[in-house]
Amino acid sequence: MKKIYFLLLAGVATLSGFAQTSGGPDAYGYEWRNSNDAQGPTYNWIDITTLGTQVVGLTDDNSVAFVPMGMNFHYYWVDYNQIKIGSNGWLSFNNVANVAHCFPTIPTAGGAGDNILAPLMTDLIMNAGGTSAEVWYYHDAINEQFIVSYVNVPWWSASAPGYVGNNTFQVILSNQDSSITFQYQETGPTFNDNAGCAADLEVGIENITGNIGLEVYNETLPLANEAIKFYYPSTVLLQVPDVTPVWAQNTGNQAEFNLTGMPIAIPVEIGSVGNADVTSSITVEMTVRDLGFTQQFFKDTVISGLAAGTSENIVFNVPALAAGQYSVEVVTTSNDDINPSNNSLTTEIEVVDATQPSVQLSYASQNAPDGSISWSGGGSNGEGVAIYIIPPAYPTTLESVDMYIQQAALELSNQSAYSIEVLADNGIGNTPGTLLATETEAQGSYTPSDWVTTTLTTPVVITSGGIYIAWKMGGDSVAMGTESFGPISRRTYEFLGGSYSPYRNSTVEDFLINGNFKDFTVGLNEVSDLGEVKVYPNPNKGIFTIDATSSNEIVNVTILSIIGQEVEHLSIKKGQKSMIDLSQANKGIYFVKLSSSKGTRTERVVVY
Repeated sequence: MKKIYFLLLAGVATLSGFAQTSGGPDAYGYEWRNSNDAQGPTYNWIDITTLGTQVVGLTDDNSVAFVPMGMNFHYYWVDYNQIKIGSNGWLSFNNVANVAHCFPTIPTAGGAGDNILAPLMTDLIMNAGGTSAEVWYYHDAINEQFIVSYVNVPWWSASAPGYVGNNTFQVILSNQDSSITFQYQETGPTFNDNAGCAADLEVGIENITGNIGLEVYNETLPLANEAIKFYYPSTVLLQVPDVTPVWAQNTGNQAEFNLTGMPIAIPVEIGSVGNADVTSSITVEMTVRDLGFTQQFFKDTVISGLAAGTSENIVFNVPALAAGQYSVEVVTTSNDDINPSNNSLTTEIEVVDATQPSVQLSYASQNAPDGSISWSGGGSNGEGVAIYIIPPAYPTTLESVDMYIQQAALELSNQSAYSIEVLADNGIGNTPGTLLATETEAQGSYTPSDWVTTTLTTPVVITSGGIYIAWKMGGDSVAMGTESFGPISRRTYEFLGGSYSPYRNSTVEDFLINGNFKDFTVGLNEVSDLGEVKVYPNPNKGIFTIDATSSNEIVNVTILSIIGQEVEHLSIKKGQKSMIDLSQANKGIYFVKLSSSKGTRTERVVVY
C-alpha cells in the first residue's frame, strides 16, 4: 500500500526480446549472459517450495531480518553468510531496510541500498488479499548453492483490487563457481510504469560501494523461461584493500541501555573485507557525543595492519556518563584503504538513572517529530509499529507508555482509536511472542500532535529479556510520530500482514514511543555488598575468573545474556574461585549476578 506515489498502469509490458544476450565486464570483472546466448545458461527451474523455508513478514515495501544461508558466498571481494530479502524483488548482503520506487538504477553509489542483487526490483506487493504470493529460501548443501524463490507475486496497483499481474522468479547463488543465476518461470503481463521514475523495474547486480555493477534490464521485463547468469571473473580486474568497522556494541549495531555511575565497555570489530591485504597502519577512532553534538569521549588506537578476510576486536572503555542519549561513532582510516564509503559507523547508547522513582526508556530524543507513519486501511487490518527494549537491570516494572500521536494527512477530524500492546520477546529468535498487556485509547480521548500517556491497568514486571511496546492503528486518521534525527536505534519493527518484521526504515528513523519503568533493584544500592568477590579480566575474550577467595560465604553465580537468558549457573564455595568459559558463546554484553547471604551484586561483562 502506497501513500505518496500515483502510478500509471502500462497497458503492454516491454519485453526483453532484443539482440543483446551478454554484457560486461564491470570494473571488477563480472560478466553476464542469458539463456539466449550460445554460451549462456540453460533455464532449469528448481522448485524449493517443498524443501525450503517460507519467509514470514514480507508485506509492502519492506524486508525481513537477515536470513542465514548456511554457507559463505563470495561476492565481489567479500564473503557473506547471510542475506536480506526484500518484498520488492531484491536481495542484499547489507542490512538494507527498504528499497522502493523510484528505484535506483544499477549501479548507483549511495542509493537506497547498495550490495544488491536485483532479479526483479520493481513495485511488488506480498500481502494483498486474494493473492497467493510467497517467498521461499533453501540451502542445497549437496550442490553447494543457496536459492531464493518468489512465487506468484503481483505488482502493487492503485486500482482495485490493489494488485495486478503475476511473477515467479528465483535467485541461485552457487558456491562451486561464485556465480549468480536469475531464473524467470512467469512474468507479467504488465507492470506499473511511472513516467516520473527512471527505473520502475531493474535487473542486475551491484557491489558494496554501489559504484560497480551490471545492469541487464531497465524498464524491461524478462521473459518467462529465461535465465540470466553472472560469472565471477576468472581474472579479477581490481585489487581492493578495504578496512571497515564491521560492528559496534553488538553485531546488529543496535542501541543499548546503560546505567549512570557505571563505565561502559564498548566492543568493536574492525575487518579487512577487501581482496587485498591492508599493510599500512589502521587508525581506529571512537567519539561519543551527546544530542547537542558535544564530544563527551574520544579515544583512538592503531592496528598495524590486517590481512584480507581477517578482523580484530577492540574494546573502548568509556567512563561513566550522565543520563541522556549519545551517539557512538567509530571511524577507520588507512593509507591503503580505497573504499572510504564504509569507513564510518554510528550507533546509539542510552544512559539512565535507575535510582529515580520513574525511569524513562526510549530511543526518541523527545523533540517534536519530523515525520510520521501510518497505513491506509490500517484500522481494519491491525497495522502498527513497535520498539524493542532490553532494560539495563532486572527486575523492573513497566507502568505506563508515552506515544506521540499525529493526525494522518487525509483525515483532519475524528481521530481514530488506537491500541497499545506489550509483548514478551519469547517468539522465535526473540521476536514478539506472548501478549503481556493491552490498552485502548478511545476516539476523542486524546489530543493529537502531542505525547499521549497511557497507564497500564496491570503493570508488567520484567525479570529477564526484553519487551516490545507496540502501537496498533485503529483507523485511517491516526499516525505515529517518527524522527530521523540521529542517532538511530535500529530497534524498530512494523506489524503488517499478521506478523512483525524489522521496520523498513529502521536504519534511518525511530518511533516516538517511551516506556516508563519503576522499581529497578538489581545492581542498585548493592555495590558495597559482596565487594570482596572479584570478576576479572573485564573486558575479556570469553574466559574470565570469579574470585571468591576473600569471601567467607558460598557465592551463587548466574550469568545472563544481554536479553536476560540464563547462560550458566554455579555455586562457588567460600575461599575459592572459578573460571568461566564463554569463548564459544556470542560476543557481546553479559550480566554476572552474584548473590550470598550478604546480598546481591550484578556486574556487566564484555566478551569480545
